[in-house]
Amino acid sequence: MRIKSAISLTIAFSFILSGIYFAFMSPLNEYPNMQSILSQSIVLKPQDTSQLTFEAESQREVSYDLNASYQVLSTEPTPPTSPSFSVKVYGPDGQVIQVYDKVANYVAQQKITVKDSGTHKIEVTNIDTIPMMLNVNVNEIKEPTRPLEPIGHWFIFMGLPIVGLGIWFAIVKLETKQND
Repeated sequence: MRIKSAISLTIAFSFILSGIYFAFMSPLNEYPNMQSILSQSIVLKPQDTSQLTFEAESQREVSYDLNASYQVLSTEPTPPTSPSFSVKVYGPDGQVIQVYDKVANYVAQQKITVKDSGTHKIEVTNIDTIPMMLNVNVNEIKEPTRPLEPIGHWFIFMGLPIVGLGIWFAIVKLETKQND
């Protein structure tokens, strides 16, 4: 019985230690997960302003990017090299969070940590004399996860009964010695 106890405890602790590693110390995903909150294309006439809204929760990290291209009709003159526009991002209380004036062509991915939950607003103004198409993407950045974490929890869960089995084998050995 002593060997059975030692073997089962060794197996149990191997499961538990592997589970602890998988659940708490395994590597994180290198790339953060993103969930799309808003993805929309709009056409802005010259000197026109458009407002887009999105919902965000407090203390979450949100990223947004804008990409513009001209909507050229055959009757219009050849456009300049790149479209120009202005962007303002407002919080739920109406306070301006970020401003970009006279942006040429695109706004690269910008991150914002949301302070207050609620409806946020992106206001885009076409400052050119030619209509433009604007693609707006807003994503919520999820915290990186450990892909092996669920396996680690199962390993810990499976190791606990085996520890009990090893302890039971040790107790049975002690009781059989006392009866002899």
